[in-house]
Parts: sequence; C-alpha cells; structure tokens
Amino acid sequence: MLMRAPPPITNGGVAILNSKWLPYLLIAPTILFMAIVHFFPMAVGIMISFFKLNVMTIYNWTKAPFIGLANYTNVFSATEGYLDNFLSSFGYTIAFTLLAQIGCYILGIGAALIVNEVDYRGRSIVRGILLFPFILPGVVGITNWKYMFSYEMGMVNNLLLRMNIIDKPIVWLTGQNSFWTILITFIWLSWSFWFIVLLANLQTIPSMYYEAASLDGASPWHKFRYIVMPLTAPVTRVTWLLTFMWYFREFTVPYVMMGLSPSPPANLLALHIYTESFRLWNFSEGAVMAVIMAIILMGTLYLQQRSKKSLDDTELESW
Repeated sequence: MLMRAPPPITNGGVAILNSKWLPYLLIAPTILFMAIVHFFPMAVGIMISFFKLNVMTIYNWTKAPFIGLANYTNVFSATEGYLDNFLSSFGYTIAFTLLAQIGCYILGIGAALIVNEVDYRGRSIVRGILLFPFILPGVVGITNWKYMFSYEMGMVNNLLLRMNIIDKPIVWLTGQNSFWTILITFIWLSWSFWFIVLLANLQTIPSMYYEAASLDGASPWHKFRYIVMPLTAPVTRVTWLLTFMWYFREFTVPYVMMGLSPSPPANLLALHIYTESFRLWNFSEGAVMAVIMAIILMGTLYLQQRSKKSLDDTELESW
C-alpha cells in the first residue's frame, strides 16, 4: 500500500514558521498551563488576604467585605493571638529546614563517596538499595516510622531499652521530642536525593586529581577538602537552594505522623497555615501567612542569586 506524501506547506504556514512570533506561539500552551495551575491560585490567595473571609462569609465568598491590610495587622498583632503561634511555627520551620539540609548533605556525600571511590561487585545493587527511601511512597515510609516511634510497641523504644540507653520508653509523637521525630523521618526519606545528585557530580571529577593528590601524600580529608568540596560546590549550592524551598514548605511528614493537632515543635509553617485556614476557618489570616511564606522563599532565591553572582565575579577576578 502506497503512502501519501504530506500536503505541502502553504504560504501561510511558511509565514508562521518564519515569523518572529513562532517561539512565543510554541511556549503559549505551557504558559497557559502554568497560569492555571500556579499563577491563578497564587493571585486568588493574595486577593483573599485583603478580604474578610471566614466561617461567616465563606458561604457567599464573592461578597466578602474588603478590609485591606487589616488581616496583616491581625496576624502581626500580639492581642489577636496569631503572632505567637506564627513565630513559634516559623522558628521551628527554620530549624527543621536547616537541620534537615545538614543531615541530608552529610549522609548524601558520605554515601556518594563510598559508592564512587570503592570498587566492588554489586555496586549498582547497593546504589539501588540506597535510593529506596527516595523511591518509596512518602506516606508509606512516614507511616512505618510512626509505628516505629510508638510509645509502647515501637521498635525505637524497644531497641533503646535493650541497649540500656534509656530506663523507660520515650514519648516521641508529642511534646518536645516530636520535632526530632519528624526531623529523623524526613531526613531518612530525603537524603537519597542528595546522594544521587552528589554521586553524579563526583563521577565527573577526573581520577587524575586524586592520583596526583595521593602522590603528594594528601590524606583522605585533604582530598575531600581541596578536591571534592570545590568541584562539587556549584551543584551543592543549587541543591541547597532547591531543598531549602522544598523543606521549608514541608507538610506531609508532620501531617501524617501528628495529624491536625501536633505539638508546637512539630507544627511546621505549612501545616500551621492549613490548620488555620481549613480547620479554624480563618481563611484570610491563613492567606496572609501563605503570602509571607512566599515572600520569604522569594527573598531566599534573590539572596542566593546575589551570592552566586558575587562568587562568580570573584572567580573571574582571580583568573
């Protein structure tokens, strides 16, 4: 069976292909999709922060009264009770984000160095096993850790008791210990991402650098300090930026482990905003907190770009 030739491109089609508007036409569907999925909800959230939208006005939200910056004043006012809860949640979120990044980096770079430098059979299998926490569905892993941290039947308490590290079971899911519970769980779920990124970066470093350092009598620490760290710094910098934005808005771990009534140390900012909006029905105040959270993340992105530009200028001057 003979195949028909495609129809020739008409003059109109040629004009479109040669038009300066063609690139904009090609990315138009993506821009439209991004506008519907991201920009439109953001705009609605910002708009809600200027209206009085609560349990009394949600039934007819299009006619909610406009109150301007009054919601922002309420959130930052100590008399309304929002400020203390917001600052507490914000402080624990910052601590959670930074400690999670440090923990994930240490585990990720350590595992990447071992897998990259030690040659043995089954290295690809070990690599796949180390990626298991990242591949595992988050809710499944979090639920397992929740049972492991159980007060009476949890494996963590039983192990610590058998090792005579503690005299009685520890309450992990409430109180001050809840912060360390969600932190340990989150690091276990997230460190594999750092591992695969840093491993890919380490594999681009020529082996001659390590060989030359060995001939000069460099110790493993000096190789790491003067070869690995400088050559992985660009990738590490980008990963720190991405993970800061991801970790700062973490919601799943505290929600699955603690529910909607966590102890203050586990009440991360994203969960606090959700609870304020959809459990207490203070949609306007929740929108204000979400706007503040977005501003913090955009400010972090701006500072990172400034520091990157300053570092690049310094490197050019050194050349």
